[in-house]
Amino acid sequence: MIFKPKHIKYILAIVTMCLSIHYRTIANGTHDNIWFNHLGISQGLSHANVKTILQDSEGYIWIGTFDGLNKYDGYQITTYNNDHYHPKSISSNFITDIIEDQQGYLWVATSYGINRFDKKTGQFDRVMHSTENTNSISNNSVWSLLEDQNGNIWAGTFGGGLNKIENLDQFPNLKITRYQNSPRDSTSLSKDWVMNIYEDQEGSLWIGTVGQYINRYNPTHDHFERIILQDGDQINSSVWDITEDKNGNIWIGAEGGLSKLEKSTQKITNYTYSPDEKNGISQGQIRSLCFDSKDNLWVGSQFGLNLYNPTDDSFSHFKHDDINGLSISSDEAWCIYEDHNGTIWIGTYSGGVSYFHPSYTSFKHITYNPLDQQGIQGNNITSFAQDQDNKLWIAVDHSGLDRYDPATHEYTHYTADINDPNSLSGVSVMEVFIDSHEYVWLGIYNQGLNRLDPKTNEIKKYFASYSDQGKLNNGNVWSIEEDEKGDLWIGTIGGGLNKYIRNEDKFISFGWNYEDPSALSNENIWSIFIENENTLWLATSHGLNRMNRNTGEFKRFLHDESDSTSISNNAIHTIFQDSKDRIWVGTQGGGLNLFNPEKENFSHFAAIDGLANENISSILEDDHGNLWISTNGGISKFDPETRAIRNFSTGLRTNQFNLESCIKTHDGKMHFGGTNGYNSFHPDSIIDSRQNARVAITNFQIFNKTVPLENYTTKSSDDIPTIKLTDEQSVFSFEFSSLNYIDPDQVKYAYRLYNFEQDWIETDAKRRFVTYTNITPGEYLLSIKASDSEGQWSDTITKLRVIILPPWYNTWWFKLYVLLAGLTLIYFIYQLRMKLIYNQKRALEEEVKYRTAEVVKQKEELELQAQMLTQYNQDILTKNNLLEDLHRQKDGMIGVVAHDLRAPLNNIKGLIHLVTKSGETNEEQEKYIQLIRRLINQGDLLISDLLYVNGMKQFDIKLKTIEFNLNEFINTWIENYQNDLAKKEQTLVLTNDLQQLEIKSDKDVLTRILDNIFTNAMKFAQPGTSIFLSLQSSDKHFCISIKDQGPGISPEDQKIMFEMFQKLSAKPTAGEGSSGLGLSIVKALVHKLNGEIEVKSELGHGTEFIITFPIQAELT
Repeated sequence: MIFKPKHIKYILAIVTMCLSIHYRTIANGTHDNIWFNHLGISQGLSHANVKTILQDSEGYIWIGTFDGLNKYDGYQITTYNNDHYHPKSISSNFITDIIEDQQGYLWVATSYGINRFDKKTGQFDRVMHSTENTNSISNNSVWSLLEDQNGNIWAGTFGGGLNKIENLDQFPNLKITRYQNSPRDSTSLSKDWVMNIYEDQEGSLWIGTVGQYINRYNPTHDHFERIILQDGDQINSSVWDITEDKNGNIWIGAEGGLSKLEKSTQKITNYTYSPDEKNGISQGQIRSLCFDSKDNLWVGSQFGLNLYNPTDDSFSHFKHDDINGLSISSDEAWCIYEDHNGTIWIGTYSGGVSYFHPSYTSFKHITYNPLDQQGIQGNNITSFAQDQDNKLWIAVDHSGLDRYDPATHEYTHYTADINDPNSLSGVSVMEVFIDSHEYVWLGIYNQGLNRLDPKTNEIKKYFASYSDQGKLNNGNVWSIEEDEKGDLWIGTIGGGLNKYIRNEDKFISFGWNYEDPSALSNENIWSIFIENENTLWLATSHGLNRMNRNTGEFKRFLHDESDSTSISNNAIHTIFQDSKDRIWVGTQGGGLNLFNPEKENFSHFAAIDGLANENISSILEDDHGNLWISTNGGISKFDPETRAIRNFSTGLRTNQFNLESCIKTHDGKMHFGGTNGYNSFHPDSIIDSRQNARVAITNFQIFNKTVPLENYTTKSSDDIPTIKLTDEQSVFSFEFSSLNYIDPDQVKYAYRLYNFEQDWIETDAKRRFVTYTNITPGEYLLSIKASDSEGQWSDTITKLRVIILPPWYNTWWFKLYVLLAGLTLIYFIYQLRMKLIYNQKRALEEEVKYRTAEVVKQKEELELQAQMLTQYNQDILTKNNLLEDLHRQKDGMIGVVAHDLRAPLNNIKGLIHLVTKSGETNEEQEKYIQLIRRLINQGDLLISDLLYVNGMKQFDIKLKTIEFNLNEFINTWIENYQNDLAKKEQTLVLTNDLQQLEIKSDKDVLTRILDNIFTNAMKFAQPGTSIFLSLQSSDKHFCISIKDQGPGISPEDQKIMFEMFQKLSAKPTAGEGSSGLGLSIVKALVHKLNGEIEVKSELGHGTEFIITFPIQAELT
């Protein structure tokens, strides 16, 4: 079955595919297939809105955002922010422009002043507006900066006009001149809102402001010339950016579009958006302009990045695509910058930074896009062929066959359809080959051979038969070649070699035999090469085979561990003969082999010789005799004459290439197929991205703490920076970067500390640091070098002298001092010793007399102290016994008083009963009787709690633990409160998660705890509310929660609620009594049961008591 889509034309950007972008070739050799890397918030950028970008003289990329200044070294981003408490921090986080002056200082414009940054100290000095100082800048809202050819800084402000800053070498004693608009002076600045400043090749300043004018400053007369941006009826206004082309024309990006000013004629040409012009400039304001080193003009607008083509005054467009992660990150390009190595950086609004290097465009990448039925229909590209009409035939595993017509950019798709006998026999096409009759032969996995006549689209199928002579012996066809007679040689996977005899329309096969050295060595054939009418070469899974076509015998070339000239590996992938008839053999894991016909042995080329990888997939030769080799590590360019190797991985976007999936087309282009589409390029158009990188030390640490390297660095006579460390600073580290922004993860590093390390130590981008510990004091030289992303080592070596100072006690002067001091000390010691012996003899006699008297006196004092101590102890013991008696009397008194108080209360109760029993009380008397009863109940409650507390203290209540069912206990306990709940119209809500839990505890104590808490909940909750009882358990504990809907307990009350005689601010709702002892009793009893109690309460939202007990109580 054949699918033929409609005609497709390339218009600027042809088809945005799932993981690739195709752009038409543009001016001055800029290539298509541009794709972008990104720096955003996830990479450490402080803000996604980027206003300005600069690369400094050291190679660091500086990025000014709406929230901070960022420094990027290719791997990490360091952010500088304002610190209100640090006057040497940047004055504002809103960064508008960055320049570097001739002295190496960075000048940073912000929304609040200008900052001069010293990279050595990491500190900012501020240049600010002052209303009291006319020698200050005119406004703190600074929008643009420029250093002119004379070394003066020009600062454009938003609302304050233009400022000229002189005497930079005398900082901070600067001279500042202000240029502002004067309404009556046409030679003054047209507006005070300056958005951009540019100095042209002639030294003239161009100032962009709001409004319809661009200003040119005349330094001779110290005034401005205003030029209106008018082209016919079109007037452009509000200049955002200004630049100049090589012909001296001034290009202006403004609110209304792009303008070109020819200085000699003052002619203005405006480029404005028109929806009818597909090749016109993008819609919106033009925010940024940049001529790159190849004179391409990049134009950033509100709605996309543009590239100007001067040949036809057209523009190519680059827009953000949500589906394509390699498109520009945002359509609104605020700034465009080209760094020292040609990388184009685009600062965007809301998308961070997008950047690419022209080398990315060297390799066009074609891949499958499921949304595009017009393009290639699969990603796993297995083979290519080209017919006489330059059409490219592409075999796609699992997706059939595609034919691409470069003249019309039209794809034709061939696939399998069980309902169509003229469709392919299968969709897994492993090989495509076009014979001398222009038939297209297809090797299809497990489905034999298909022959397609492109003129009629008829397909003839050759299926495999393992028993029928004259047919293909295996259906897994992998390689096809045609000999001088027009017969086909067919390599299969599993069936060895077959030959198709065209005149007889039949096949013959050649068997394999592992044991017979004259037979084919293996049944898996990956590649076939016909050298001449006598010789045929075969790449197999077990050795290289050379066949004598006349005798049918084979000679094997196998790897021999004992023979260094044998083939390097038995797994052979590809065979190629170059223009000088040299035979090259690619292996799996053994690299590249060159066959030496005289000695019939091999020369080897491996990763150690510079190959990207030793797993070779295919080989092609360009018009200059260079071999292009696809590997599992990228593509290697190999010069057979010089043996020089250059590797390419940047821009390929895939390193997984398929065996023999390659072709050099008639126009010299090369195509290499892999598992993610295919790469297409012309060898002559490869852009050299190699650079002689100089490594920068980006971080210095002592004992894993970052310190400024400049604090330890001094300059020496040989210009090698020198750092001095003490012997105590025994652990120090260096982190480094090549400041390479072209695929920095592929950069390799090597370092060596001379006088300590014998050889260079290589590392990769993931380990860009070295740490040294316990280095012996002495002088060392640290050397660091880097490769580029293609593996080429730089000739530039970064050097740092490291001096480890010895400890003070190990210096020569200290040793001499010790020797002299020692001799002097010995002499004085001798003299002193002799005098001391004499004096000691005399003093000893006096000392003996004195000490004897002291001993007698001390003895008498000790005897007196012992008598006093005995008396003190007796007094203390007497007073202690007295206190214990008083304590016992107090406890007894509490009990007597409590009983004596209860007796009259009981009598009053009896009298009240008699009064009410008579029935002769009126309503007012009944009211007082109820009040008396409430007061009696409160007194009785206080007495009961007081007696209980006294009993606990006096008799240390012994708890009686028994095993019982908690569920049954709770149910019984609840029954006791049904009447009380009914009286207050309250509802008990029970949540029981227990599963018939058996516990060991004291029932009475547990009952008193629950009674106290539950009665409190009833007291303080309003009638009609609910009380929530919840039961839960774990492996070792059970938990009881009682929650009311009362007024809650204040934070102040919660602090004292468990103390004795504390009455809380909340009042019972029915006037119930409270002793102030209940909660203190509860807490004591809970702890007695080895439990914990917790209170959760908030005023107005009720109170919850949560009590947790062990299931098997170990009582305290």
